[in-house]
Amino acid sequence: MEETTASYTTEAAQQAATNPMPPWILIMTLVVASAVMLIGVPGNATIVLIYSRKRRLNSAFILILAIVDLIASAITVPSFPFILLGLARPVYAAFWWGTSIFLITLSIWMLNCIAIAYHRAICRPLATKWSDEMIAGIVSTGMAWSLTLGILAWIGLPIMTPMTMWYVIISLALMAVLYSHIVIFLRKRKRITVAPSSSKVPVQDASALSTAASSDCSRAVSHLSHAASNQGSSSTAPPPGPRGTRSASGKSARMLAMVWSLSSDTCYVNMLMFGLLEHPTPVLIQKK
Repeated sequence: MEETTASYTTEAAQQAATNPMPPWILIMTLVVASAVMLIGVPGNATIVLIYSRKRRLNSAFILILAIVDLIASAITVPSFPFILLGLARPVYAAFWWGTSIFLITLSIWMLNCIAIAYHRAICRPLATKWSDEMIAGIVSTGMAWSLTLGILAWIGLPIMTPMTMWYVIISLALMAVLYSHIVIFLRKRKRITVAPSSSKVPVQDASALSTAASSDCSRAVSHLSHAASNQGSSSTAPPPGPRGTRSASGKSARMLAMVWSLSSDTCYVNMLMFGLLEHPTPVLIQKK
């Protein structure tokens, strides 16, 4: 591992000396990383707070996807510009690469599970639903597969790049097929309409029934208004209690505080990661 890391460092130093990076690439990388951090952290934190209160395992896919995206937008994405500039040690660069592969693989796995679940719920609503044990097994399998690919990427397996690319391509194709079939199914179901009747008798009956119902409703409303006027002002609704006035605002304040703390923690983590480095070392992400 030490020899591999040393070779990565030497090759990165030679490449940085011969082929300097254009400034616009660095600027675009910083802009994209900042946008992902500022948008992804509060959004995914809000989703985690909402779906963590649900006790059903049907929302486990969305919850795990939000947690994975929260970690990625908080740690791995903001660290990429520093890795690209070679301002990280080889140990952290290898850890970052393995963590990125793990998060990407698990995120794609959850996206596939969500696509399959939506396809079953919309196109096959009468099919047998997934049990809690089956959902737990699917999640465990995805985490084991993602962790295996992350470890293989951490040790620097040369086959990791084509394997990851094929995994991404196949997953995107599967999601495209499933969602396309959902759209086609919904369009076909929308076209199915009941043919209108040619006779005018049902229409007249329906209009008569609607007129009678409206007259009955008007008489009932007038009777209720007369009874309410006899009661006087004693039937006014009491003002809301302290629990009703403070519950919504309290939940909103706690949610905003949690989102703000998670957004601030990302800056603190990256400052601690890269501010305490003694000697910056250029690192290559993968050996070519």
